[in-house]
Amino acid sequence: MGRLVKVKQSTARQKGCVMNKLTQKIIDELNQQYGCSFFAFSEKGLTIKFSDELKEFFDEYDIKSEMDFSDHFGSFRDFLCIPKGMDMVSFCSDNDELYPKHFGMTNAPLFGFNGLLGCEESPVEYAFMYFNSYQVLDWVKVLIESEEVTFETFIDNSDEYEKAQQIYIEQQGE
Repeated sequence: MGRLVKVKQSTARQKGCVMNKLTQKIIDELNQQYGCSFFAFSEKGLTIKFSDELKEFFDEYDIKSEMDFSDHFGSFRDFLCIPKGMDMVSFCSDNDELYPKHFGMTNAPLFGFNGLLGCEESPVEYAFMYFNSYQVLDWVKVLIESEEVTFETFIDNSDEYEKAQQIYIEQQGE
């Protein structure tokens, strides 16, 4: 479905991932559309920052782990993302749950942008997976302790995204 892009190439080669580059053009596009106090995009991937806004949200919903965040992602999207015009953000705590529209054989958590994870009619254009450490580290706990966490695996799913967009346009013309 998508092409995996790893910043840390040695890990990617060990896992057999396809190597591509997160381009400056994509970084700029994502920062323009989704960059805010808690989301930042760079050559490292998607960095989530524990901003005052995010701390307040975590306190209000008593979020202390990845599972807590997953349970309250709808509120995160509704109250923090959508008011900023970022309504096409999705999250899945386990890539395997997206089968058959998943991104390889891993159960790492991921964020999707410009579409919906696991949705054939509106697939994400880009996704970022917390791949290198998900088996031993809870990304939310890392975020709380370190004030930021990076989802370092970039997935360029633009081919599937563009196909779905074309199908939608064709259906509108019928």
